[in-house]
Amino acid sequence: MQAERSRPQKPSRNVVFDALTSRRRRDVLAALVSAPSGVRERDLAARLAEGEASADQNVVRRRLRHRHVPKLADADLATYDEETGRLALTDHPLLDVPVLQQVLDAEVADDAFDCLASSRRRHVLAVLRDRGTVDRDELARAVADREADSTADAVAVSLYHVHLPKLADAGLVDVDDETVALRGDLPRVLLDLVDRSPESVDVAH
Repeated sequence: MQAERSRPQKPSRNVVFDALTSRRRRDVLAALVSAPSGVRERDLAARLAEGEASADQNVVRRRLRHRHVPKLADADLATYDEETGRLALTDHPLLDVPVLQQVLDAEVADDAFDCLASSRRRHVLAVLRDRGTVDRDELARAVADREADSTADAVAVSLYHVHLPKLADAGLVDVDDETVALRGDLPRVLLDLVDRSPESVDVAH
Protein backbone atom coordinates (compact mmCIF):
# COMPACT_ATOMS: atom_id res chain seq x y z
CA MET A 1 0.00 0.00 0.00
CA GLN A 2 1.34 3.42 -0.93
CA ALA A 3 2.31 5.56 2.02
CA GLU A 4 0.16 8.62 2.59
CA ARG A 5 1.90 11.76 1.42
CA SER A 6 2.47 14.23 4.22
CA ARG A 7 0.95 17.66 3.87
CA PRO A 8 3.30 20.60 3.42
CA GLN A 9 3.90 22.32 6.72
CA LYS A 10 3.10 25.99 7.09
CA PRO A 11 6.06 28.20 7.98
CA SER A 12 6.47 28.87 11.68
CA ARG A 13 5.86 32.31 13.09
CA ASN A 14 9.63 32.61 13.54
CA VAL A 15 9.98 32.53 9.75
CA VAL A 16 7.06 34.90 9.19
CA PHE A 17 8.34 37.58 11.57
CA ASP A 18 11.89 37.17 10.28
CA ALA A 19 10.58 38.04 6.81
CA LEU A 20 9.12 41.24 8.25
CA THR A 21 12.42 42.45 9.73
CA SER A 22 13.29 44.22 6.46
CA ARG A 23 11.75 47.60 5.65
CA ARG A 24 12.09 46.73 1.96
CA ARG A 25 10.03 43.56 2.35
CA ARG A 26 7.38 45.44 4.29
CA ASP A 27 7.25 47.98 1.44
CA VAL A 28 6.75 45.10 -1.01
CA LEU A 29 3.87 43.75 1.06
CA ALA A 30 2.31 47.22 1.29
CA ALA A 31 2.41 47.47 -2.51
CA LEU A 32 0.79 44.06 -2.84
CA VAL A 33 -1.96 44.95 -0.35
CA SER A 34 -2.93 47.83 -2.63
CA ALA A 35 -2.88 45.55 -5.71
CA PRO A 36 -5.16 42.54 -5.05
CA SER A 37 -4.52 41.09 -8.51
CA GLY A 38 -0.76 41.29 -8.02
CA VAL A 39 1.94 43.46 -9.56
CA ARG A 40 4.72 42.82 -12.06
CA GLU A 41 8.17 42.60 -10.56
CA ARG A 42 9.48 45.20 -13.03
CA ASP A 43 6.75 47.69 -12.11
CA LEU A 44 7.27 47.08 -8.42
CA ALA A 45 11.01 47.68 -8.72
CA ALA A 46 10.35 50.94 -10.56
CA ARG A 47 7.91 52.08 -7.89
CA LEU A 48 10.30 51.28 -5.05
CA ALA A 49 13.23 52.95 -6.81
CA GLU A 50 11.20 56.13 -7.33
CA GLY A 51 10.91 56.52 -3.58
CA GLU A 52 14.68 56.58 -3.11
CA ALA A 53 16.80 59.34 -4.58
CA SER A 54 19.91 57.25 -5.26
CA ALA A 55 18.27 53.88 -5.99
CA ASP A 56 18.98 52.12 -9.28
CA GLN A 57 15.91 50.31 -10.62
CA ASN A 58 17.95 47.38 -11.96
CA VAL A 59 19.69 46.91 -8.61
CA VAL A 60 16.35 47.09 -6.80
CA ARG A 61 14.90 44.49 -9.16
CA ARG A 62 17.82 42.09 -8.70
CA ARG A 63 17.57 42.36 -4.94
CA LEU A 64 13.85 41.74 -5.11
CA ARG A 65 14.34 38.64 -7.23
CA HIS A 66 17.24 37.10 -5.31
CA ARG A 67 16.79 38.32 -1.74
CA HIS A 68 13.39 39.69 -0.77
CA VAL A 69 10.88 37.72 -2.85
CA PRO A 70 12.36 34.31 -1.85
CA LYS A 71 12.18 35.36 1.81
CA LEU A 72 8.53 36.36 1.47
CA ALA A 73 7.76 33.15 -0.40
CA ASP A 74 9.46 31.03 2.28
CA ALA A 75 7.23 32.74 4.85
CA ASP A 76 4.19 32.02 2.66
CA LEU A 77 3.40 35.75 2.55
CA ALA A 78 3.73 36.21 -1.21
CA THR A 79 3.98 34.21 -4.42
CA TYR A 80 5.97 34.86 -7.58
CA ASP A 81 4.94 33.57 -11.01
CA GLU A 82 8.05 32.97 -13.13
CA GLU A 83 6.06 32.98 -16.38
CA THR A 84 4.22 36.26 -15.89
CA GLY A 85 6.72 37.95 -13.56
CA ARG A 86 3.91 38.86 -11.17
CA LEU A 87 3.96 38.93 -7.39
CA ALA A 88 0.83 38.53 -5.30
CA LEU A 89 -0.17 38.16 -1.67
CA THR A 90 -1.12 34.76 -0.32
CA ASP A 91 -4.12 34.02 1.86
CA HIS A 92 -1.98 33.81 4.98
CA PRO A 93 -3.56 32.16 8.07
CA LEU A 94 -1.83 34.49 10.53
CA LEU A 95 -1.65 37.72 8.54
CA ASP A 96 -4.82 38.10 6.54
CA VAL A 97 -5.09 41.37 4.60
CA PRO A 98 -6.81 43.50 7.32
CA VAL A 99 -4.33 42.38 9.98
CA LEU A 100 -1.37 42.72 7.62
CA GLN A 101 -2.47 46.25 6.79
CA GLN A 102 -2.52 47.14 10.50
CA VAL A 103 0.95 45.65 10.94
CA LEU A 104 2.32 47.60 8.00
CA ASP A 105 0.67 50.84 9.14
CA ALA A 106 2.24 50.56 12.58
CA GLU A 107 5.49 52.45 13.03
CA VAL A 108 7.62 49.51 14.13
CA ALA A 109 11.41 49.32 13.85
CA ASP A 110 13.21 46.41 12.23
CA ASP A 111 14.66 45.26 15.55
CA ALA A 112 11.18 44.89 17.05
CA PHE A 113 10.25 42.44 14.30
CA ASP A 114 13.58 40.71 14.91
CA CYS A 115 12.54 40.25 18.53
CA LEU A 116 9.27 38.70 17.40
CA ALA A 117 11.16 36.21 15.22
CA SER A 118 11.93 34.15 18.34
CA SER A 119 9.21 32.02 19.92
CA ARG A 120 10.77 32.41 23.37
CA ARG A 121 10.69 36.21 23.14
CA ARG A 122 7.08 36.05 21.95
CA HIS A 123 6.28 33.96 25.01
CA VAL A 124 7.91 36.63 27.19
CA LEU A 125 5.81 39.36 25.57
CA ALA A 126 2.61 37.31 25.90
CA VAL A 127 3.21 36.73 29.62
CA LEU A 128 3.95 40.43 30.23
CA ARG A 129 0.93 41.47 28.17
CA ASP A 130 -1.34 39.28 30.28
CA ARG A 131 0.22 39.76 33.74
CA GLY A 132 1.88 43.18 33.73
CA THR A 133 5.09 43.56 35.74
CA VAL A 134 6.48 40.11 36.54
CA ASP A 135 9.21 38.82 38.83
CA ARG A 136 12.15 37.38 36.83
CA ASP A 137 11.78 33.88 38.33
CA GLU A 138 8.03 33.92 37.79
CA LEU A 139 8.58 34.98 34.18
CA ALA A 140 10.99 32.09 33.60
CA ARG A 141 8.48 29.62 35.03
CA ALA A 142 5.64 31.05 32.94
CA VAL A 143 7.69 30.87 29.74
CA ALA A 144 8.80 27.30 30.52
CA ASP A 145 5.15 26.35 31.01
CA ARG A 146 4.45 27.53 27.45
CA GLU A 147 7.24 25.40 25.98
CA ALA A 148 7.12 21.64 25.65
CA ASP A 149 10.66 20.66 26.67
CA SER A 150 12.09 23.54 28.69
CA THR A 151 12.90 23.91 32.38
CA ALA A 152 12.49 27.13 34.32
CA ASP A 153 16.21 27.16 35.19
CA ALA A 154 17.28 26.83 31.54
CA VAL A 155 14.80 29.50 30.49
CA ALA A 156 16.00 31.85 33.24
CA VAL A 157 19.59 31.60 31.99
CA SER A 158 18.62 32.32 28.38
CA LEU A 159 16.38 35.21 29.41
CA TYR A 160 19.17 36.79 31.43
CA HIS A 161 21.91 36.44 28.82
CA VAL A 162 20.03 36.68 25.52
CA HIS A 163 16.36 37.50 25.33
CA LEU A 164 15.74 40.22 27.93
CA PRO A 165 18.73 42.33 26.78
CA LYS A 166 17.52 42.07 23.19
CA LEU A 167 13.96 43.05 24.13
CA ALA A 168 15.24 45.94 26.24
CA ASP A 169 17.53 47.19 23.47
CA ALA A 170 14.52 47.19 21.11
CA GLY A 171 12.58 49.31 23.59
CA LEU A 172 9.97 46.63 24.27
CA VAL A 173 10.58 45.87 27.96
CA ASP A 174 11.96 47.49 31.09
CA VAL A 175 14.22 45.26 33.16
CA ASP A 176 15.62 45.73 36.65
CA ASP A 177 17.33 43.37 39.09
CA GLU A 178 14.09 41.68 40.13
CA THR A 179 11.28 42.40 37.65
CA VAL A 180 10.42 42.74 33.98
CA ALA A 181 7.66 44.95 32.57
CA LEU A 182 6.24 45.62 29.13
CA ARG A 183 7.26 49.09 28.01
CA GLY A 184 4.29 49.65 25.71
CA ASP A 185 6.16 50.54 22.50
CA LEU A 186 4.79 47.53 20.59
CA PRO A 187 1.42 48.16 18.88
CA ARG A 188 -1.50 46.09 20.11
CA VAL A 189 -1.90 44.34 16.77
CA LEU A 190 1.56 42.82 17.17
CA LEU A 191 1.02 41.93 20.82
CA ASP A 192 -2.10 40.05 19.75
CA LEU A 193 -0.12 38.15 17.11
CA VAL A 194 2.43 36.73 19.55
CA ASP A 195 0.02 33.91 20.41
CA ARG A 196 -2.95 34.43 18.10
CA SER A 197 -2.80 30.87 16.80
CA PRO A 198 -0.92 27.68 17.74
CA GLU A 199 2.77 27.58 16.93
CA SER A 200 3.77 25.54 13.88
CA VAL A 201 6.58 23.47 15.40
CA ASP A 202 8.46 26.52 16.67
CA VAL A 203 11.61 25.52 18.50
CA ALA A 204 12.34 27.77 21.45
CA HIS A 205 15.32 30.02 20.76
